[in-house]
Amino acid sequence: MNSISEIRERIVGELKAAGVSAPDITADALISETLGCDRAYLYSHTESPVPEERENHIDDWVAQRLDGVPLHRIIGWREFFSLRFQVGPGVFLPRPETETLVETVLESLKDVQRPLICDVGCGAGIVGLSLALERPDARVVLLDTFQEPLDLTLHNATLLGILDRVTVLKSDLLSTFREGLFDSEYRTHKTGSIGEINLSLAAGEEETAAYAEMGGSGSRPKKTSPIEDVTRVTFDAVVSNPPYVESSVIDTLDSEVKDYDPHPALDGGPDGTEFLQRLLAETVGLADPSAGEGNSHIMEVSLTANREWVSVVKPFLRPEGILAMELSPGQPEILVRWLEENPEVARQWQQPGEIIKDLWDRDRVAVWKKR
Repeated sequence: MNSISEIRERIVGELKAAGVSAPDITADALISETLGCDRAYLYSHTESPVPEERENHIDDWVAQRLDGVPLHRIIGWREFFSLRFQVGPGVFLPRPETETLVETVLESLKDVQRPLICDVGCGAGIVGLSLALERPDARVVLLDTFQEPLDLTLHNATLLGILDRVTVLKSDLLSTFREGLFDSEYRTHKTGSIGEINLSLAAGEEETAAYAEMGGSGSRPKKTSPIEDVTRVTFDAVVSNPPYVESSVIDTLDSEVKDYDPHPALDGGPDGTEFLQRLLAETVGLADPSAGEGNSHIMEVSLTANREWVSVVKPFLRPEGILAMELSPGQPEILVRWLEENPEVARQWQQPGEIIKDLWDRDRVAVWKKR
């Protein structure tokens, strides 16, 4: 049997020769994940023998990395905000710059007691669950269009021990909150059912609680509000890392992005702002009757033909509540122009919005506060 140091030296050489970035870190991650230990163990047990089947497993992973599979797609998890999140092929891998989004929301809510937060397009739940862990008094609703992200979010919430403070629902952006939309489809997933939810909807209630039942284990609370009552929630913050890559740019992205991140999690339309615009409108309860399929899920109501914007539901934000969205440099200017062209939406927001830069001094987060 070869020792840890022998295997590591060989793998680092193979990765370096192939031009793989950070070969030392990559080798350590593949070896430690296979052996079920941390990097400190690798360096303190360099001469420990590695069973042949484990070495074969490491070699299989090395081959995948040499073929261009991203490291975190191979090992199945990624660190974010000093937390470990399980990821899968059906979700977008978070980037370090997304931590700016979490930090921005935490700063905005620092004086808000028991905040209610909605993470739209949650993926594996990384943004919303990070907020829930940083704010133990918060309750978080996480939405996504696809089933695999919802399953991963529930799994991560379970691993992190916060399943009792989060609610996970299937939704195209905020469309799930339209009156009468709820049915069993929105409460099912591969491993069980989310169960009934109590979101403290009656006026004057002090407690905000979310209950999720996993795989039939545990007993359901005796007193719960009907799930359709979620339509009456008013959030302190709506947060989103939506698709914001220009459609024409996707094929030019690095292969680790374009070949492995799901394209629906990348594609933000012609100028990348399609979902950012929808969030600015939907968060305040508006829909564009001329938009067609993109907004169809929230527009199955009677529309007034001579109005450009119509109110389909009540606003989802309380007055002074925030909408925080990740975006790319250059897009804030596009959104400002769009709001100028859509005064019905603009008048719902305090102007101007705030643009937050990431650690690389690039525009990364846009924040609008509701009037």
